[in-house]
Amino acid sequence: MTENLTRRPAKALTAQAVRNATEPGKYFDGHGLFLKVNERGGKSWVQRIVIRGKRRELGLGSAQLVSLAEAREAALQNRKFARAGGDPLTTKREAAHALTFEQAAC
Repeated sequence: MTENLTRRPAKALTAQAVRNATEPGKYFDGHGLFLKVNERGGKSWVQRIVIRGKRRELGLGSAQLVSLAEAREAALQNRKFARAGGDPLTTKREAAHALTFEQAAC
C-alpha cells in the first residue's frame, strides 16, 4: 500500500490547466506557488513564503505575461533567497522605487 503523504504535490498544475482555469479561486502548484483567478477572470501568480518568520504573499505577475515555468523558477529563487536570510519582498519594492538612468539624468 503506497500512500501519498504530501498535502499538495509539487508541480500539480499544467500549462493547459492554467489556460483552462476560469472558476474564481486559488489553484495550487506546490511549494507555496498558486494561480489566483479573480471574479472577472483575471489570473495572476502568487507565492506564499515565510520571510524571517512571517508568512508573506508575493505577486509574481499576470499569468498572461508569466508562464508556469517562469513562475516556478521565480518562486524557487525567492525561496532560496529567503532561506539564505534575504527578503525578496523588500528587494522587489526597492527595485520598483529605484531611479532609472533617464530619471536621474534630469
